[in-house]
Amino acid sequence: MNSRFYRVAQKLDAEELVQDRGAFFGSILETLNHLIVADTIWLQRMAQHPSQFPSLRIVSDWLKPGALNQILVSDLPGWLERRGKLDQIIKQFVSEITSADLESFLSYTTTEGTLNRKPFKNILLHFFNHQTHHRGQISTLLFRREWMLV
Repeated sequence: MNSRFYRVAQKLDAEELVQDRGAFFGSILETLNHLIVADTIWLQRMAQHPSQFPSLRIVSDWLKPGALNQILVSDLPGWLERRGKLDQIIKQFVSEITSADLESFLSYTTTEGTLNRKPFKNILLHFFNHQTHHRGQISTLLFRREWMLV
């Protein structure tokens, strides 16, 4: 889906990508950026899991986003590069998860500083549902007939 987003978004000029379209995070690019921010936050939290997933070691070294709307990428090529890295990490990470991991709990601190402890399987469910939710928004923004470039 990310590749499809990129192919369509490439047809838009920079102004169209950053135009506020009334989405939760405003523009197409800001919504794409939010997915990178949220994925980074969650992967960094999951890197703290007692199983110490090898695929997540690299994200521990990345800048820790302080807000869900923090700009990590400022253009489409930057988004594609970071998205590609994240997608590879996620694919490897999923292959490392065991049944025992799914039954475990993960403690983490929110961006507001609140300590939480939740079932790991619920965190994974939220992680992927969150992506689906915002991909739906991006699809709507990209495929609106009144401004889509054919």
